[in-house]
Amino acid sequence: MSISVLVIGAGSIGNHLSYACRSKGWRVSIFDTDSSALERTKNSIYPERYGAWDEDIELLAEMPADGGYDLVVIGTPPASHSALGVKILNSLDSRIVLIEKPLCAPNQEEILHLKQALKKSRTRVLVGYNHLLTPNTVKVKNLILAGTIGKPISMHVRWVEHWGGIFKAHPWLSGPSDSYLGKWQEGGGSTSEHSHGISLWLYLANLLKVGPVERVHASMDSYVDEGVNYDRTSILSLVSESGFTGSVIQDVVSSPPEKMARIQGSEGFIEWYASDENGEDKVVWGSGTTAIEVVRLPRSRPDDFIHEVNHVESLFNNPETESPIAIDHGLLAMRIICAAHESNKGRVAVRV
Repeated sequence: MSISVLVIGAGSIGNHLSYACRSKGWRVSIFDTDSSALERTKNSIYPERYGAWDEDIELLAEMPADGGYDLVVIGTPPASHSALGVKILNSLDSRIVLIEKPLCAPNQEEILHLKQALKKSRTRVLVGYNHLLTPNTVKVKNLILAGTIGKPISMHVRWVEHWGGIFKAHPWLSGPSDSYLGKWQEGGGSTSEHSHGISLWLYLANLLKVGPVERVHASMDSYVDEGVNYDRTSILSLVSESGFTGSVIQDVVSSPPEKMARIQGSEGFIEWYASDENGEDKVVWGSGTTAIEVVRLPRSRPDDFIHEVNHVESLFNNPETESPIAIDHGLLAMRIICAAHESNKGRVAVRV
């Protein structure tokens, strides 16, 4: 299949997704308004990560005025996602648009602006919560659907990781004050930047059929200094319409990191891990009466995006296929993110 791709944003995510698309043999163009970002992509980021620069990638200093792209990837800071998304939906006749997570800044006006454009467009829109597509998540899905743990009782997700790894991948940034990362209003801080945790909880809750989230109570450790205002730690208590209760803890300070979910049911448990102590993804499950089983899944950082692009390809081939990373999921995650900030500000539970 011949697919043409426009990647907007020559940062870390833009490079990862460009490489993943090129691994499929797709035609890739990267656009960025910053010429130095394009130079970094060609001379350092891409060749250092993947061995050599790919001369078949087209670098663009100006945004294309017309269509011709099957897939458009938005890999820019979150505060630009809504305006770019609206512009692309209105002007570029693309089959799929993939917006990096989080969907946008935690701002109801931006969410509404994007939703209005979605109503007028036939383009399929996805949000880059790629951990919903990895083999460990697929394994957990199958265990849940098989009724392995019986009736669900609780679920807790921890996505705690020092963001030093982010700055290592962006060496041109000296710290959170140099980008959106240090400003929660622009989509930075732990609640938005590490919202893979929120996304995973919502996805698994849907599989468990416990009903949509009805109430959010959040507590955040906010850090305010010159040029920064962000949540270092975010603790969310979530309650669904059926009364199912769980939590999501996210932070940008924990080292070593921990990315895991634990589901407890009436007949057993399931644990999901990403990048465990051995650098592997992992699924663990069992009960009080059966032996604990473990599946280990070797992984690499590029794998996350290869799985994502493989999924996009499956949607091109089978347009009727449902997607775990559909825009509706991204919008729901944003509703929880916004509710969490509202809850933390008012020190009260917020109804969703």
